[in-house]
Amino acid sequence: MAYDLGGYVDVPTRLRLALKDWPKLRIQETASTLEQVGEQLFMVCVVTVWRDETDPIPVIASAAEQIPGRTPYTRNAERMVGFTSALGRALGYMGYGIDKSIASHDEIKHRQDAPQDPWPLDEKQEQKRALSQIVEKEANKRKMVSSNGVMTVPQGKMLKIQAKKAGFADDDALTLFCAEALGKDLASVNDLSKVDASKCIEALIKQANKTTETEVEEPF
Repeated sequence: MAYDLGGYVDVPTRLRLALKDWPKLRIQETASTLEQVGEQLFMVCVVTVWRDETDPIPVIASAAEQIPGRTPYTRNAERMVGFTSALGRALGYMGYGIDKSIASHDEIKHRQDAPQDPWPLDEKQEQKRALSQIVEKEANKRKMVSSNGVMTVPQGKMLKIQAKKAGFADDDALTLFCAEALGKDLASVNDLSKVDASKCIEALIKQANKTTETEVEEPF
């Protein structure tokens, strides 16, 4: 979609107009935070504008810039573009350059330059895509739950085999070793999850290899 930019005022022009009225005007880049909206990441930039040092109620405005930027001019410069857009909106709130819109020339130009989808989806296709995303999300949840379940019987057998090779004769010693390997408290190896059991088995294999290497060393 093309925009007629003739009636939009850019940020430098708005700032010059404001400085004529408020020579002591001061601007602060107050904050920048990352926010997730759906699958898209945005940088939200906030600016504060004081008309002078006695201004009791400064103007505060924000703008969100997509990351990564969708144009060559915004990519890798999202933070600067976000603060510029926020400043344009703050100056617009103060009444500068809003004959046509609160948005500045800069904001509209960046949106115009952003690539448009050449094959937009119709309503049924949008619904199908949304349903697919929901199904995929639920499937990922089930996978996560499955991977965090209690360790399997084969894992338990492998744990015992590798523990014996590593020289751990009783469950208490094995539990202490696994707790140290995982970096957390552990009441019993029977409480291990699938993920934690895999980590402990790997640690036991490494320990068994160290023990073997020590045993085969020739004495001086």
